Amino acid sequence: MLDKRIIIVFGLFIGIFSILTAEIFLLSTNLDNAQTVVNQTNFSVPLADGRGNIFDFNMSPLVDVETETHALILPGEQDYKTLLERADPKDITPYSPFLVKVLPDMDLQGTHLYTTPVRYQTSPIAPHLIGYINNDRQGVSGIEYVFNDVLEKAGDKTFINCQTNALDELKLGAEPSLTAIQGTGYDVMLTLDDSLQRICEGIAAQSMDKGAIVVMETSTGRIKASVSMPTFDPEDIESSIQKDDTSLVNRPLNAFNVGSSYKPLLAGIALESGIDETIIYDCKGYTEVNGHVYRCAVWSGHGEVSMIEALESSCNGYFIHLGLLLGGDIIHDTSSLVGFGSQTHLGGGFTGKSGNLPSKTILENIGELASVSFGQGQLLATPIQMTAYFNTFANNGVYISPSLVEGFVNPYTRTVEKSFYSPQQVKVFSDSTMAKLHPMLVSVVENGIAQNALPTHGNAAGKTSTAQTGRYFTDEDGDKKELYESWFVGYYPADNPKYTISILQDSQTSISDTSGDIFADICNSLYYLALE
Repeated sequence: MLDKRIIIVFGLFIGIFSILTAEIFLLSTNLDNAQTVVNQTNFSVPLADGRGNIFDFNMSPLVDVETETHALILPGEQDYKTLLERADPKDITPYSPFLVKVLPDMDLQGTHLYTTPVRYQTSPIAPHLIGYINNDRQGVSGIEYVFNDVLEKAGDKTFINCQTNALDELKLGAEPSLTAIQGTGYDVMLTLDDSLQRICEGIAAQSMDKGAIVVMETSTGRIKASVSMPTFDPEDIESSIQKDDTSLVNRPLNAFNVGSSYKPLLAGIALESGIDETIIYDCKGYTEVNGHVYRCAVWSGHGEVSMIEALESSCNGYFIHLGLLLGGDIIHDTSSLVGFGSQTHLGGGFTGKSGNLPSKTILENIGELASVSFGQGQLLATPIQMTAYFNTFANNGVYISPSLVEGFVNPYTRTVEKSFYSPQQVKVFSDSTMAKLHPMLVSVVENGIAQNALPTHGNAAGKTSTAQTGRYFTDEDGDKKELYESWFVGYYPADNPKYTISILQDSQTSISDTSGDIFADICNSLYYLALE
């Protein structure tokens, strides 16, 4: 009986051994299972996400200009411990290869290195306009946000392929290889000129705390520079949020009080309506309208002034007088023609704020009409709107809608595959009106209160402005005082205008004319830039 049991157990053992032997044989000969084992040791490490570039009008890249080097880390290899100490914890994947940013003092012998672009330059260019991306590489603001879908599909997405053994080392003879998923090849082209943009950013950094600079090409309406201050670091957004210093506000696209830079529009409307430029107004330093007193900057008054003298001295009373003669309807209609009160379409869905143009109904109130007539009251406009409006004078009475996004471009053929440049043009003022108004705007710079805006080379035309904001601050003595918006808007050179320029200094604690100085600096830079 015992021998029989032994025979049965031995037989079961032989059967189980045979089954296991067969399974091992099948596993070793089955190609599908063998491939599965191989696949378990394959790793694909993302190297470049292929986000598209943003170019200026001359095809100079504005992002992905600088590069950084990464080392491929394989947990089983000798360099793992040294490089791991330098790794960002969010990058570490303990059981598979990953990349670590290489620092200059690292020992890199025998390490697999890869160069990748850094999205934003150490000194970022046009950060407010370009915007920034988040940790998921998605656009949060600016061009990065508006064209996120295009940019994230534009370039080739690149991966490092690795085969490792059971010790997490590269398999013998299996060096890492690169593969790519092809993108659409569409990048975004702006109308900016990177050289002029850098010049304006440098001038702004030296000359203003809060404000904006906009430079427009007179004949085309293309924006060649767009600067906002204070600036920010797109790689360190948290710092700007903590400072709460309004550095994330893109001022060229946001609306501000306009002030006296609006007065040339009243002059143009008056001339177009048949009011003679020799019409005289006796300024006593104040004007009373409907029980409200409006004062001039010179409280003693300017005396008897003609239109050109009123522009040169920026006499509020003269333009209130003109506004009441003209009426609200024609002022509203002409202001609409030159972009006030409408959202500014800058190409491909990228827009600026509409500002505020009081309606005809509101302007039936003569108090509101008086305020708007010298650029105050409810009238608000963006620096880009102000530039485009004033460009009408530079362009012999023709308004051209501004453009900032040229289109989608193929970086390899350097051709615009989809153009967004489609400016609207309208003749606002006749040649005869401009023949009278243009010399007046030149005289404001040469003989009037804006002489600090006169460039060293060539002449210019323009208008100053100090706009009341209705916002206040408390000074060191505890006194409550109003904040101002300081403007200069003009074109250069006056004899053959090529550029129209707006300077805004936001939230100024005192009346200042330094915006004219900034304008002159930019004109001088344009002169030397043209010589290069």
